[in-house]
Amino acid sequence: MIMGVEGSINGVKTGERSGIVVFHKILLFQKKFLLTHSIYNPLPDL
Repeated sequence: MIMGVEGSINGVKTGERSGIVVFHKILLFQKKFLLTHSIYNPLPDL
């Protein structure tokens, strides 16, 4: 029972980590896309 609880807690932690990693990858991809896109189509700085 205790092992199951620890396993679920670890699963939640690793899930949050993977979610954060995916979130950062999406942010980096958006930054790269905006940088490369702004070269061809300049966007005004808001």
